[in-house]
Amino acid sequence: MVRFGGSDRVVSTSREIRADSALIFEFIADPSQQPRWDGNDNLSQAGPGQRVHAVGDVFTMTLTAGSVRENHVVEFDEGRLIAWRPAEVGGEIIGHLWRWQLEPLHGSLTQVTHTYDWMQLTDESRIARAKRTTADRLAASLDQLAALAEQSPRAAVGAASSRSEAMLWCGRAGHLDGSIRRVRLPAAGDHYD
Repeated sequence: MVRFGGSDRVVSTSREIRADSALIFEFIADPSQQPRWDGNDNLSQAGPGQRVHAVGDVFTMTLTAGSVRENHVVEFDEGRLIAWRPAEVGGEIIGHLWRWQLEPLHGSLTQVTHTYDWMQLTDESRIARAKRTTADRLAASLDQLAALAEQSPRAAVGAASSRSEAMLWCGRAGHLDGSIRRVRLPAAGDHYD
């Protein structure tokens, strides 16, 4: 889903990711992971140990052009919401906002919404770059984030746990004593000898 607002200065896109929201959130809240899923090809690196925990946290990111940005966290709800406003090191906030919203759906399926809001951007030298941050680029970030999260060993453990908990309750059929028994459903990759 793609939405535009405020004279096309707010771009938002969503998709479902087959991974637990906590796992997905770790890839977003740990700035050192962000270059791995950046669909704008704008992020180069962030030092370790900057995991975001609250509104007011600031993390630094080196951009592909070599400049460094301080990112001021302005919205935060662990596992569900994170948003930051970039600034030059020691400078004022530039006027745009990056927001990630995660909504657990069921099992290990999460709706993730990525928003870029540049309504408060007034620096004319940054407008052209802001306009190039389209829904397609946000979707590219979501797609790369999904690939990381869905291929993570933690996602595989979560999926295996969900499968083992998926039980089929059987009634009298096949059970002469009338008892109720739990039977594990077959999972992809099960082998029968």
